[in-house]
Amino acid sequence: FWFSQGCSIGCSVCTGNGIRYPNFDHCPGERIARPTLLKKYWTANQHAEQGTVADIFKFNPWRAPGTAPVFDACGMAGGNTIEVFNAGAYNATKFAKQGDLGSKVLRPRPSG
Repeated sequence: FWFSQGCSIGCSVCTGNGIRYPNFDHCPGERIARPTLLKKYWTANQHAEQGTVADIFKFNPWRAPGTAPVFDACGMAGGNTIEVFNAGAYNATKFAKQGDLGSKVLRPRPSG
């Protein structure tokens, strides 16, 4: 997996925290952005009232595209520099290891 762990809407940095509790806020009191994705485009938890405790994904990056920080534009192997409980992990290969930045180790691919 190539991603950034612990990155919530409007936070200044990713925490690396692997907690996946519903409604978990990785940067309480710091939030500079709110969810922007219109409810008609939700693909999960569609019957929850927006902004309530039932809206368990309100802090997740896909609810406000472009407003969450990342460790690297091309992702980080395993999402963090170390394997984190309840998060992703990356099994080392000849190409990459846990914590490698995609922009540094992934070779460019032809486009088109």
